[in-house]
Amino acid sequence: MNINKHGKRILFLLAALMVLLAGLAFFIQDFGKAQSPPARDGSLDLSNWDFRKDGLVKLNGEWDFYPGVLVKPASLDALSGKQTIQVPGRWSETANGGVMGDQGAGTYRLRIGVNEHTSTFGLKTKNIRSAARIFVNGIEVGNSGSPALSASEGHVTNVVPLVAFFNDEDNQLDLVIQVANPDYYNGGIIQPILLGSQNEINTYTFRVNTLEILGIASLLLSGIYYFGIFLNRRKDRFILYISLFCLTYAGITSMDNEKIFNRLFDSLPFMWILKVKGSIICLSIIVTALLLKEMGKVFMPAAALRGIAVTMGLVAVTLVFTPTPMIAALEQLTGPLYLLAYAAMAFLVLRALRLKQYGRMNRRQTMLLLCGILLIICSYISAFLYFFSIVQTYIVPLWVLVVMLLGMGATFAKQFSKAYDDLENASRELIKADKLKDEFLIHTSHEFKTPLHGIMNMAQSALERQGGSKRDQSETLAYIVSIASRLSSLVNDIMDVESMRNGQLRLNPVTFDINGTVHAVLHMLKDMRKGDGITLVNRISPGRFFVYADENRFRQIIVNLVGNGLKYTEKGSVEVQAQTDGNHVIITVSDTGIGMDENLKASLFQGATQAGEVNFTGTHSSGLGLAISRMLANSMNGELRLRYSEPRAGSCFELVLPCSAEAGSSQGGSRHTSLQDNAAIPDNLASASLLEGGTYKGRPPYEAYRDDDAAYASLPKTDADLAVSGQEASSWGGTAVKRHKILIVDDEPSNIRVLKEVFRNEPYELLVAYNGYQALEWIQASRDLSIVLLDVMMPGLSGYEVCQKIREQYEWFQLPVLLLTVRNTPEDIAAGLEAGANDFVVKPFDGKELRARVHTLQKMKEAVEQAIRMESVFLQSQIKPHFLYNALNIIISLCYSNPERAGELLEELSYYLRGSFNIDPHQSMVSLQKELTLVDSYLALEKARFEKRLAVEFDIAEEALDLQIPALIIQPLVENAIIHGLMKRLSGGTVAIKAELENGGLLLTVADNGLGIPPEKLESLLDHRQQTDSIGLKNVHKRLTNVYGQGLVIDSSPGEGTRITMRIPV
Repeated sequence: MNINKHGKRILFLLAALMVLLAGLAFFIQDFGKAQSPPARDGSLDLSNWDFRKDGLVKLNGEWDFYPGVLVKPASLDALSGKQTIQVPGRWSETANGGVMGDQGAGTYRLRIGVNEHTSTFGLKTKNIRSAARIFVNGIEVGNSGSPALSASEGHVTNVVPLVAFFNDEDNQLDLVIQVANPDYYNGGIIQPILLGSQNEINTYTFRVNTLEILGIASLLLSGIYYFGIFLNRRKDRFILYISLFCLTYAGITSMDNEKIFNRLFDSLPFMWILKVKGSIICLSIIVTALLLKEMGKVFMPAAALRGIAVTMGLVAVTLVFTPTPMIAALEQLTGPLYLLAYAAMAFLVLRALRLKQYGRMNRRQTMLLLCGILLIICSYISAFLYFFSIVQTYIVPLWVLVVMLLGMGATFAKQFSKAYDDLENASRELIKADKLKDEFLIHTSHEFKTPLHGIMNMAQSALERQGGSKRDQSETLAYIVSIASRLSSLVNDIMDVESMRNGQLRLNPVTFDINGTVHAVLHMLKDMRKGDGITLVNRISPGRFFVYADENRFRQIIVNLVGNGLKYTEKGSVEVQAQTDGNHVIITVSDTGIGMDENLKASLFQGATQAGEVNFTGTHSSGLGLAISRMLANSMNGELRLRYSEPRAGSCFELVLPCSAEAGSSQGGSRHTSLQDNAAIPDNLASASLLEGGTYKGRPPYEAYRDDDAAYASLPKTDADLAVSGQEASSWGGTAVKRHKILIVDDEPSNIRVLKEVFRNEPYELLVAYNGYQALEWIQASRDLSIVLLDVMMPGLSGYEVCQKIREQYEWFQLPVLLLTVRNTPEDIAAGLEAGANDFVVKPFDGKELRARVHTLQKMKEAVEQAIRMESVFLQSQIKPHFLYNALNIIISLCYSNPERAGELLEELSYYLRGSFNIDPHQSMVSLQKELTLVDSYLALEKARFEKRLAVEFDIAEEALDLQIPALIIQPLVENAIIHGLMKRLSGGTVAIKAELENGGLLLTVADNGLGIPPEKLESLLDHRQQTDSIGLKNVHKRLTNVYGQGLVIDSSPGEGTRITMRIPV
C-alpha cells in the first residue's frame, strides 16, 4: 500500500510538472498579452494594436500565396495564379487545399496595417523549410539559406530561425517571403512568424535563446561531470553511460528548435547536420539501452540489447552514407524506429515492475525510470508534431528532458549517497575491526611475552644460583613448566577459535561423570590465588551427574569459567554446582567477585573482552576464554549463558549439556567415573556421598571442599606474603646493610615471582601489589618507599594512571618509578615519561639490566636527597648572619643606656647560638619545642628594641611540641612580620604564632596585623627570579618545597595584615 501511494505521488508530481512547464512554454512562445487578430485574405489590420502594451503578434491566418514561383515584390501585382494559404502550415496540407507537394517553391505575401506608435519593427521566424528570403515594403531584410527552384539554379538549404528589423511606410507593411523546398519534406512556413517592436522582438529572442542554452549547458555540464567521475571509477560503466546519455542529448537539443549548433557552425551544409543529428540520436538510443542493462539485466535482456544496438547501428551507418537528396526521405523512416526502440524499453521496464524485479534499484526508483523513458517518448512525439506543424511550441520537449535528467540525477545522487554512507559504515566497521584486531594482538602478544620473559628470567636466576638448594631448583623448574603450559593453552585457544570458525573442530563425545573432571580442574587451579583468601568449592556429588560430551572440551570450559571467577574475585569463593533439567545437566559456576554492568554483559561472549573492572590475578586475558567456551558448548549440543551478574555482587554462569542415556551404568563402552575410580576424592566427601539406588540418602551430598595443602581454602594475605623474608632481604654479600623498600606492582603472579627471583640476593625489601588500587594503598601506608616497579598494562587503573597519582604526592626524585612495559614505541615511551615515570624497561627484560636500572635510580634518589640537604644547610646558613647582625645592633644600642638589660640580651643571644650550633647540618630537623625556644630568644631581643610597639601571642597545641620540623623555619617568618609588617607604622602591632594538628599534619601559622602586602608585590614575593628584600621568606619557602613538595601559603590584605601558613606532614 505504501508503494502504491509513493507511485501515485510520483505520477502526480510528474503530471503537475508537465502542466507547469507547458504553461511556461506557452507563456514564452506566445508572449502576447492580448489575443492576436487573424489575417484575412492576405491582409492584417493592426492599426489599433499597441505593441508596447499588447505584446507580440503572431502573423497567423490567410496569406496570399503564389505557388511554383519565386517572385520579387515589385512583380507580384501583375502576377496571376494567386491563392490563399493558411499560415502556419505545410503547403501540402489538406487544410490548404493541397496547393502542391512537399517539394517545390512559392511566394507568400501579407499586407499589414500599423499605426504611428511604433517606429521600428522586428520580425522573428522559427521554422521555414527549407530556404527563405524576406522582403518588407520591397526591401530584402533577411534570408535563411538561398531559395531557388532547384539546386542547379543555386538553391541552398538552411532551416534556421531568422530575425529582421525594418521601418513602415505610411503605416503599411508589405511582407513578402520567398520559400523554396526542393530537397526536404514538409515545405512551407511551418511555425508562426512573430511581429513586434524592435525591443519586444529582441527581448523575446534573448529569453528563448537563454532558456535553450541553459538546457543545453545543463546537459553538457552533467555529461562532463559524470565523465569526470568515470575517469576515477573506470570499472563503473554505469557512470560512463550516464555521461554519454547527457552529452548525446545535449547535441540533439542543440540542433533543434533555435538550432544553436547550426548557427555556431553555419558553414556546415544543413543536410550534413541532419546526418550528424540522426547518428547522434541512434547513439543516444544505444547508450540508453546500455544504461538500462547496467541498472539491471531484467530491464534490458541481452537479446533486446543486441537487437536495439544492431538496428540503431545500421540506421546510423545508413544515414552517414546515404546521398544528400535522399536524406529527407530516410529521416521520415527513422522517426518511427526511434519511437519503437523507446517503446520497447518502456515495455521491458514495465514488465520488470510487474514481475517485482528491480535489478540494482528499488521499486520506487524503477517507477521513476519508467516515467523518465515515457517522458523521452513524449518529447519525441512532441518534436514530430512540431515538425509537422501540428503543435506550435518546441520548448516543452527540451524542458521535459531537463526535468527528467534532474530527477534521474537526484535519484542517482541519493543512490550514490547511500552507497557512500554504506561505504563509510563499512569503513567504520573495518576500522573498528582493525582496532579490535590490534588490541587482540597486543593482548595476545602480552600473553606470549609475559610467559616467555618469565621463563627466561627464572632460568637465568637458576643459572646464577647454581649452588642453591635442590628444592629451590625444583620449584623454579616446576614454575617454568607451569608457565610453559599456560603458553601452550593460549596457543591451543587461538587454534580452537580458528578451527571452530572453519568448521574443522573435531569432538570425541563420551559418557562421563562430571564430578571427577571438576575436581581435577579445581585441584589444578589451586595455586592460582593461593594466599588470597579465596575458597574453591565443588558441590557436585560423585556418581550422580553424567553427560555425553567431549570430556577434554568440557574440562576446557570449566577451566575458563573457574579461572574467570578467580581472576575477578578479590575475597570470597568460587563454587561449582550441578542439577538436572529434563534431558540436560545444568552446571553452574558462581563467584563473589566484582560482577559486570550492562555494557560488559552485552559484549561478554564476543572475545577480546575484560569482564570486570579489576583483575585480581592480573592475567591480561586475551578475551578468548568465554567466547571459545560458548562455541564449544554449542558444538556439543549445549549452551553457555550468563545467569546473573551484578556489579560488586558476583556472577553466575550456566553450562547446559545433554544428559547421558547410559548414566548409572557401564554399558556401551562408555567410561564412567565412580567413587572407586576417583582416588583424588577425599574420604570426608566420599563418606558423605554414599550411592544407593541411584539417589543420595542422609545429609546433603555436598560440602565445601578443602584439601590439607590448602588447595581451596587459602590463608588470609599477610604482610609476610607481601615481602621477601627478612633473611633474604637483610643479607647481601655477608654484610648487613640498610634495606631499601621496592614496591612491585604487576597484575601477573608469574611476573611477581620472576621479579622476586631477580632481586633475591639484593639488599631490597620487596612489597607486592596486584593492581593499581593496592599499589596506591601501599604508597599511602609506607612513606619510606625507595622505588616503584610498575607494570603498564593493568586492568582497573593502568600503570600510567598510577604513576600520575604518585606524582600528585611525590616529586620524581622523592619516589622514582620504573615502568615495566611490552610497548616500546616512541608514543608509549613519551606517554610514560609524561605520566611521571623516571625510566622504563621493555618486557621481556634481562635481569641484570633491571637490577642495574634499579640500582641507578636508587643512587640518583640518594644523590638528589643529599644535594637537597646540602642546599637546606646553605639556605639555613644564610639566615644566621642576618639574624646576628640585627641582634648585635640591639645589644650595642643598650650597652650605654641599659647595661643590665644588655647583659640579659647577651645571655639570650648565647642561648640562641648554642641551640643553633647544636643542630645537625645534615639532618636540619628539630622539635617544635626547640624551634619555639629559639623564637623566644629572638623575640626577647626584638621586644627590647621595639618595646611596647611589639606584642606577641602564642597558641601552641601541647601534643605538637615533640614533632620534628625543619630548623629555623618559624623565626624568619616572625622576623618578616615584625620588620616588614608591624614596624612600618608608628603604632606597631601584634604577631601571633599558632601550631595545631590538622588532617594528619602540623599546621603552623604566623600572622600579624601590620601594613599588609600589595597584590602586585605578593605575586613575586616567593619567586627566586625576582630581586626583593624577602630573603628569609624565599629561603624558608624553597627549603619546605624541597623537603615536602609544598612551601608557604601567604594571605595578605593591605592595611589589615598578613597570614603565612605552612603544612608539615607527620
